[in-house]
Amino acid sequence: MLKPDTLYYCSVSAPQNKPGTAHTDIFQADRRMTNTEPEDLADDPQTDRPWELLRAALEEGNTAQLAELLEEAGAVDGLRALLQLSAAERTEVLEQIPAELAAGFIEEAPSEAAADLVEGLDVDTAASIVEELDSDVKADVIAEMGDADAGALLAELDAESAAQIRQLMSYPEDSAGGLMITEAFSFPADATVGNVLVRLASEDDEFEAYRGQHPYIVDDAGRLLGVASLRNLLTARRSSPLVDIMSSPISVAPAETLDNLIEIIEEHGFLGLPVVNDDGKLIGVVSRIDISDASLERMECTSS
Repeated sequence: MLKPDTLYYCSVSAPQNKPGTAHTDIFQADRRMTNTEPEDLADDPQTDRPWELLRAALEEGNTAQLAELLEEAGAVDGLRALLQLSAAERTEVLEQIPAELAAGFIEEAPSEAAADLVEGLDVDTAASIVEELDSDVKADVIAEMGDADAGALLAELDAESAAQIRQLMSYPEDSAGGLMITEAFSFPADATVGNVLVRLASEDDEFEAYRGQHPYIVDDAGRLLGVASLRNLLTARRSSPLVDIMSSPISVAPAETLDNLIEIIEEHGFLGLPVVNDDGKLIGVVSRIDISDASLERMECTSS
């Protein structure tokens, strides 16, 4: 899920941009929110201006320095620096740095700003960056894009990924389907405790996508059978089958409302909830963090 921002979340009740048109004031709005107008900072010679360093690296054609500057800045400050550049400069930076690094800034940006960043790129670069995003962020970004750009980007992705994104985009934003990620920390029924512990201890970069999920056990058809708690994993023998230590899961359907999700999370204290389709197949997980963020966004929007 993209970073929450009331300015963009509440825009659902305001006049919308027509499909295919640019969100012309997105980056100006971000500058106001971060209080980092170039004109203001020009009056203070002691203030660092990281976007000027990026601009200089661009002019020199120093791709390695671009990546180094943005890596050192981190996602938040790096995004702020990017948003101070012109649209053409932003595009040039994102097309030159590694896709994984660029994806970090897309994930940090509010949804409309993220879509604008992606729309400015050539379709090949956009696809390589989008592929680095979690499934829910992919759907959020593409849903904000104009129809033509979204269609071109989906056509560039592999068929399975594109179908998955279209499915996620079809769910209401405040439902389990609209909030979930499709990356589930799942294991087959014949897996052992040792299999899980090895995966937990790995340095696999993709493991970050699971966001602290408990291991879910599924059958050969992908149907959810159970969930293993951390306590049971740590106290059981490594050779123990997961089916011997798993508990019956509490799952939700894609259409489950935000209100019901909040109630379930508060009652049970879960870190996340598995989402299953009509056949009982595990299709995703909605995290406690994303449920909390969606609840906060709704409250802020209602009170504004």
